[in-house]
Amino acid sequence: MSDDSVKRAAEEYLAERLTEEGLTAEEKLSREAANLHGPAVWKQLVDTVTSMCNEWNAVTQDPTLTCSETAMGDLRIRCARRGTHQIIVHYEPKRRLVRVENSVDGKS
Repeated sequence: MSDDSVKRAAEEYLAERLTEEGLTAEEKLSREAANLHGPAVWKQLVDTVTSMCNEWNAVTQDPTLTCSETAMGDLRIRCARRGTHQIIVHYEPKRRLVRVENSVDGKS
């Protein structure tokens, strides 16, 4: 093996290792940022959806939609005209996941 090929292989190995370390560091920073800002983003989402429900009710001049946050932290949007129809928006902070469920009669 020539010195040039050994040198090239070492440089490629080092570049790959630095890339992996960089990605690991970036993933860690992204995870920390998500954990730090997740609750504020969820609060903003709840406020925005609630505001939109209120705007819709003002347009229809009827409480068509009811938006409420449960004790468990879920956001529930109910349609007054459809009885038991509701959309449940659930935030899982440990998994940094927002799940939306459309349910009827308490079933998802």
